[in-house]
Amino acid sequence: MMAFAGMSGNLFRDEALEYFARPDGPGELVHSSAEWMNAAYPAFLALVLAGLLASLVVQVNGEPLLLVLVPALSGLVGLGRG
Repeated sequence: MMAFAGMSGNLFRDEALEYFARPDGPGELVHSSAEWMNAAYPAFLALVLAGLLASLVVQVNGEPLLLVLVPALSGLVGLGRG
């Protein structure tokens, strides 16, 4: 392979490598763990499932709330007025 003039063997410039290798200083982002996310995700899924179940159980004028909120679903599932 042919080397271009002024290129060293590294893919990155030396300044970029030095910047990446230096320890974090003032002005750097805080890297915190996402342990709270591991606990919040199942709770979020439980809330979504509870909302979906409630939208099927709660009745408005004899129709499930989900079909009142999204009328297009009544034709797809064959429930409600159709």
